[in-house]
Amino acid sequence: MAGLGFVVGTVHLTMMVADWFSGKALATAMGILVMSWLFGIAFGQLAPPLAGWRFDRSVDPYRPLLLSAGLSAGAMALFRLFRLFRWVRQRLLPA
Repeated sequence: MAGLGFVVGTVHLTMMVADWFSGKALATAMGILVMSWLFGIAFGQLAPPLAGWRFDRSVDPYRPLLLSAGLSAGAMALFRLFRLFRWVRQRLLPA
C-alpha cells in the first residue's frame, strides 16, 4: 500500500508542477521537487531516533508513530488549505 501511495503521489505532484510552471521556472521547480524527495528520505532517517530519544521510548513505544502520523496529517491539511486558497482565488479573480 505504501508503495502505491508513493507512486500515485509522485505522479500527481509531478503533474501539478508541470501544470503550474513553464519555461525556465519549470526546470527550477522540477529540481526543487526532486530535491524534496531526498530531504524527505533524510528526514525519515533522522526523525524516528530523535523522536524516540525525545519521548523516552521506554515509556510509550507508539509515541514516535503518533508523531509521524500527526506530521503527515498536518502536511495533508496544509496541502488541502493551499488547494482551497487556489480554488477561492480562481473563483474571485477569473483570468
